Amino acid sequence: APPDIYTGTTSSAASDVYKRQVLFTGDTNEQLRQAGRALATYFAEIVRFLTYNSETKPFPFGADWPSADD
Repeated sequence: APPDIYTGTTSSAASDVYKRQVLFTGDTNEQLRQAGRALATYFAEIVRFLTYNSETKPFPFGADWPSADD
């Protein structure tokens, strides 16, 4: 299957977990926010590599998993 199917499924699942967290507790979860930032950075790294805007291969083919601080 094309990578965009996995990207959409992963981001949708992460979004659903975060929405439920906020709905049931009324507060945000910093760990989920950090995971979301790391996931967004990872997706951006993939796009940069696939569009020849970066020579660095994304995780797991070259770079480490991005941190939320990247």
